[in-house]
Amino acid sequence: MTSAASTDASASQSDFSARINLMETLRASGLPREQQITAYAIDSLFRGLSSVMGNLLVFPVAMVALMWGHVNQEQLLGWLGANLLLGAGRHWLLHAYARQMPTSPLDLRRWAYYFTLTSLVSGTLWGIGGIIFFVPDSVVHQVILYVTIMGVVAGTLILVAYWVPIFYAYSLPSVGLSAWQLFNQPDMGQVGLGILMLLGLAIMANTARQQNRDVLEGIALRFENLDLIAQLRDQTVVAEEANAAKSRFLAAASHDLRQPLHALQLFVGSLTPGMPAGDQQAVIAGIERTVGSLDGLFNALLDISRLDAGLLRPDVRDFRLADLVESFDAEFRIQAAGQGLVWHVDVGDVAVRSDPVLLETILRNLISNALRYTHSGRVELMAQLIEGAPANERIRISVCDTGIGIPPAFHQAIFTEYYQVGNPERDRTKGLGLGLAIVDRLVRLLGHELTVDSEAGKGSRFMLDVPAGRMVAGLPAAGQMLPEVGELRDMHVIVIDDEQLVREGMDKLLQTWGCTTVLAGDAEEALALIADTGRVPDVIVADYRLREHRTGAEAIALVRARCGQTIPALLITGDTAPERLREAQATDLPLMHKPVSPVRLRGYLRQVRAQSSAD
Repeated sequence: MTSAASTDASASQSDFSARINLMETLRASGLPREQQITAYAIDSLFRGLSSVMGNLLVFPVAMVALMWGHVNQEQLLGWLGANLLLGAGRHWLLHAYARQMPTSPLDLRRWAYYFTLTSLVSGTLWGIGGIIFFVPDSVVHQVILYVTIMGVVAGTLILVAYWVPIFYAYSLPSVGLSAWQLFNQPDMGQVGLGILMLLGLAIMANTARQQNRDVLEGIALRFENLDLIAQLRDQTVVAEEANAAKSRFLAAASHDLRQPLHALQLFVGSLTPGMPAGDQQAVIAGIERTVGSLDGLFNALLDISRLDAGLLRPDVRDFRLADLVESFDAEFRIQAAGQGLVWHVDVGDVAVRSDPVLLETILRNLISNALRYTHSGRVELMAQLIEGAPANERIRISVCDTGIGIPPAFHQAIFTEYYQVGNPERDRTKGLGLGLAIVDRLVRLLGHELTVDSEAGKGSRFMLDVPAGRMVAGLPAAGQMLPEVGELRDMHVIVIDDEQLVREGMDKLLQTWGCTTVLAGDAEEALALIADTGRVPDVIVADYRLREHRTGAEAIALVRARCGQTIPALLITGDTAPERLREAQATDLPLMHKPVSPVRLRGYLRQVRAQSSAD
């Protein structure tokens, strides 16, 4: 018994696996879901028929036995033989199906029609039986005959729920011919029996349709479950890849941060009181280069984090591409000349539709990469209408170089964070490996299209397809500075930061600009100092994350409430986590990211002073 149970369990598991495989095959077919569901229902029909087909032969044998002696024996034997032959044909059909195991919806539907044809033959045989087995002088035999016919029809409901045409193919001839026989009898009771058979057929037809809907809905739920499982599987893979990428990202970022910090410590350690002025200048220049390297890394990390946080909102508009290129043409021309390269620009007089700031970031990264990896020859920036495209539809902006090139196998990898072809030693002078990752995200954010044409040793061509725009007035000059509004002397600034070194550094910087300062570690200390000095600050500069899970936004709100006025305030944050960036952005306060450029900070304070003077 244990062996038999094991065999049954194995067969059941095999059948389950086969059904799952069929569903997966149907899902991968790309056909409409309705066709997939119908195909699966047909397969379920054939699997169910194989277990009950033998039982269906019991009814013809029992009917012949009951009618023996009351009906012509040759007719009985002929009718029974036809049913046995039909049964053999059906068994052959089921075995053929099991051997072939079709998976194509078209093939499955064809097999369903084959079986429907056998049902039509079976129904016709039973309908003929309803005529030739009619015993006029025996009500008992009449009732047995027609109840059996209706019982067989009712028994098919379970299976034909998967494929309703089988029900009609069997029931219409069997019940229809039997009812016709009864309607031709003089006895109204027999006519009434015929009417009851037709009413029963109508009820069972409605039941068959309802069962079919229920079965198909159940199958649809199975497909939906598989879809959900597939989505979960895909999301798991994406999450695992994201975790792996994050680990690689953090490892690379840790390495890249340590390098300039290590260099900075060495430079600072080399400064001694008696060092000659010339040597001091060289060390200071080294410190400035190292700080610049750190600033570049932090800015790149911040760009990635802002993209992850969804804080960048494109400001798409029409503008002349030449106006945008003019903002950095001279800069890259000088850089190219310093490297002994030819810098060529030919963007014509075309307009594009994009975000000018984000598009400039994309082009700057592409051009910087081209200059970085080109040691001789030229770097070009060109734009033209895409051939074959209607006028004013799409513009292709190309950045071409004669540099080291990129093997085709790496064309996708170069757009991942920290991936650099030809820089295994992670030389910071060759960039951070974040530029193209930022480019890729910005391109997707803007809905543009970027392609690469490059081979090792043959240079590279990056092609950016941008929607064409209408000609409009030129862009304002990039990097336009705020108008000079005078010194910041006597501007009263309160600095709220829980890091003492940061407070001290900010104090020194602000005092060099002539500001007066109040330094506090949290909101309570800031309020106490304001009460002591009795002076309302002109501006508040607060770190976003303070002690005890408090925020700079909360501190600014408390100071404003105590002073009874909306004091200009600036948030500064060192957070790069997307959720923290979103929180800080949601405060609607001006936000700067560490390390804060003194130029940007001074520009903000000048803006506050100018606004105060205007009021």
